Amino acid sequence: MRMEKMLISLSILEYEPNLSENINNLEKSEDFMNILRLVQTGKISFVHIDVMRPPMIPGKIKFPISLVRRLYEKLHDKVSLVMHLMVDDPLGMITKINEFISREDRIRTTIILQVEAFESEDEAIKAIETVKGYGYKVGVSLNLLTPESRLTDKVVSSADMILLMTVPMGSGRQTYDSLNSGE
Repeated sequence: MRMEKMLISLSILEYEPNLSENINNLEKSEDFMNILRLVQTGKISFVHIDVMRPPMIPGKIKFPISLVRRLYEKLHDKVSLVMHLMVDDPLGMITKINEFISREDRIRTTIILQVEAFESEDEAIKAIETVKGYGYKVGVSLNLLTPESRLTDKVVSSADMILLMTVPMGSGRQTYDSLNSGE
């Protein structure tokens, strides 16, 4: 029997304060060196970067674009990146990301869009198609408290992956919420 490789994503949200503090010299950051050691095991498939901005995430700015750029520069040749955009204007954010991710590297990068950033199914599908047109893989995420009906069949079939959140978006270190888990 042939076993498929398990895809493992490393979320680095908790490392963000230290990484931001050491943005100009990431190699001096213990957290960055821990990320690098994990990536070098060859067992990590993706580094997951949670980009947060108000008003979608009130009062929080996580992973400024300058830090996203530095992480890309240091990691893109070692591991694929997943950028989870918890922002109201994901296409505006992607325009900034396009300034430093080369066209040929985009296929190794997945952009996850929050379905809550869009007013309609058509708007979400158009955004997915736009981001794919830039050369990225595209995921769609549904916040825990958002009705499942927002994740329509058309949206799902347009995306390369779906992220169903098990905690309300906005911060790490939350307790698993079984509100919508069927229990």
